[in-house]
Amino acid sequence: MATVLTPRSVRKNATKKSFYKVDSKGKLATDKNGELIPLTEKHRSRTQQHFAKNTNINNIVDKYHRTGVLGNPDFARDVQPMFIDMSTVPDFQTAQNIIVKANEAFMRLKPEIRAKFSNDPQNLINFIDNPENEEEAIKLGLLPKPKYNNKTEEYEPTTRPVKEKAPTGAEGVSQPVENKSEA
Repeated sequence: MATVLTPRSVRKNATKKSFYKVDSKGKLATDKNGELIPLTEKHRSRTQQHFAKNTNINNIVDKYHRTGVLGNPDFARDVQPMFIDMSTVPDFQTAQNIIVKANEAFMRLKPEIRAKFSNDPQNLINFIDNPENEEEAIKLGLLPKPKYNNKTEEYEPTTRPVKEKAPTGAEGVSQPVENKSEA
């Protein structure tokens, strides 16, 4: 038994009949503008046909060949090109990891402190970046207490031990050594 294939146009019309209204003659119903009438509002297309000319790739390429600008040439005239050294900026995933760690650190703070900053880490950063808030940040435990020299009452910043590389041993392995500075 041979399989009979239906023409593409017949299959296409059969599909359309499941989305659009059909008149009494079995044909697709159209409105006064000649557009097909959808079965329900859910089936109505959201495509905005008035953008068809602007989004046609052939028109976009033709405009580029005429103006030398990809996009709106009026906008390109008003914008100064910028060249930025991005070599020190982390990649996207690293930046996302930094943000996650910052949010986790913020969530480890006491709820009262988080509430003071409207539960927004950016508000906390703005608060700490303002030098006028240093004393309050120390009281809240957000910044370490400064170390003062008892003899001269001069400020000495708190320091952490710095790890330096020791000279290479006989095995050729370098071991980290703590630098113990006298305080």
